[in-house]
Amino acid sequence: MTNLYQTYSATDFVTDDAFLKHQLTPDENSKEWWQSWLAQNPHKQEEWQRAVRLLEAVKLGLNEYTRTYLTPEAEAMLLQRINATNQAHDEETISRALPALNRSWAWYAAAACVICIAGLGWYTYTKKPLPPYQAYVKNLNDSKIEKINQSALPLLVQLPDGSQVKLFPQSRLSYDSHFGQQNRSVYLSGKAFFDVTKQPHSPFFVYANELVTKVLGTSFVVQAYPNDKHVEVQVKTGKVSVFTQNDPDKKQKLNNRELEGIVLTPNQQIILNRQELRLSKTLVAEPQILLEKLQIPTFEFEETPVVEVFELIEKAYGVNIVYDAELLSSCTITASLTDESLPHKIKLICQGIGASYETIDAQIVVYSKGCK
Repeated sequence: MTNLYQTYSATDFVTDDAFLKHQLTPDENSKEWWQSWLAQNPHKQEEWQRAVRLLEAVKLGLNEYTRTYLTPEAEAMLLQRINATNQAHDEETISRALPALNRSWAWYAAAACVICIAGLGWYTYTKKPLPPYQAYVKNLNDSKIEKINQSALPLLVQLPDGSQVKLFPQSRLSYDSHFGQQNRSVYLSGKAFFDVTKQPHSPFFVYANELVTKVLGTSFVVQAYPNDKHVEVQVKTGKVSVFTQNDPDKKQKLNNRELEGIVLTPNQQIILNRQELRLSKTLVAEPQILLEKLQIPTFEFEETPVVEVFELIEKAYGVNIVYDAELLSSCTITASLTDESLPHKIKLICQGIGASYETIDAQIVVYSKGCK
């Protein structure tokens, strides 16, 4: 991690656990460590100080300043992490203080403390928030419908609007008995494949752990088991938008008929890190060709310009490949790539022209010095 800090920007620092803990609950060890690190890395002091100011702006709600660095959703996630860090520190302080109680106190004083602590524990227990799925279902009417798959095979669920859900083993799906009359909302615990009937004037919502998926009519997979560290949404056809439950613009995104938030298209996925409340958008592990069978190209190339090859791949897989067309204008490739997966196609093409690539925000970015 120490080496990784060398590349950190202000926004990276404010989402780092060690940085947050030091800024919110510093101790002698953290002070000594950061002072030493900054002394050894004077070129990062400006970013580090900018991160300090950004963190304070988030705590004070100075949105005009924070919007320079963070989206509303990212700011809301960071604020939640700040509150969680402060709460953990308060609990740790209380636990350390209890053994140090002065034993010379009168018996009644000690007994009063025990009663207060017990009362606090009972209150905390009774007020402990429900897991997301139970909290969702609790708000449904008494005649709600719940489907539970305890078998070893997927269970097909037909919804009143014609949508179909393939519910995977050890998964649950609930919805209001009046589904489709006022809204189309379902609540998932586990994994499911959704094939949603298109109704442009009535968005379809999937609530799964801390993530909300909104669609108008498409097919996609949501995976959100109760004890998983991540929530995943993968798109097969059409478009979906995703946003978190603590998104400050959630109400607007729920009521607007348009797709807002992070929009995903086929072969893209979003992964929510539940502990850090961090969203990352990328390509699925094995992107599939989106064209009709008769339209699928052979991917057989003979001295073919690489720019044309990339254009063909973009069309077939629905992905965006970022490259310098002018720089690659003299590059050609001869290869048989019909049976190769998308990642292997890109890898072989880049090897053939002496280039490299990486996937950033669900885009394939190609780096090349060109061809002679």
